[in-house]
Amino acid sequence: MILLLVSVLTGFLLVGAVVHGSLRARAAADTAALAGAGALLDGRAQGEACAVAAELADANGAHLDRCELLPGTAEQVTAHLRVEVVLRVDVLGGLDARAVAHAGAVPARGP
Repeated sequence: MILLLVSVLTGFLLVGAVVHGSLRARAAADTAALAGAGALLDGRAQGEACAVAAELADANGAHLDRCELLPGTAEQVTAHLRVEVVLRVDVLGGLDARAVAHAGAVPARGP
């Protein structure tokens, strides 16, 4: 009975670690994408925007794996950034949690 209880508790802890790692990776990706898109809207080049995104991802304990400028449409400003981050979850033996986020300008609404 004690072995079953320990097994169930261990399972809950592992699931909690997975969820926590996933949420941290998503938050890091979201903030990095927003910071990078903000830099693009300020008139910076793609390389500078990706550097800003990488800096914020690092501050959140993640690593910027990919950063790319996405093309816009005629109704949309072309400041649209896609970032992918990797976050190592040490509790799970160093497994990686990955997340992707998009950020950019939204089309202006007419009167």
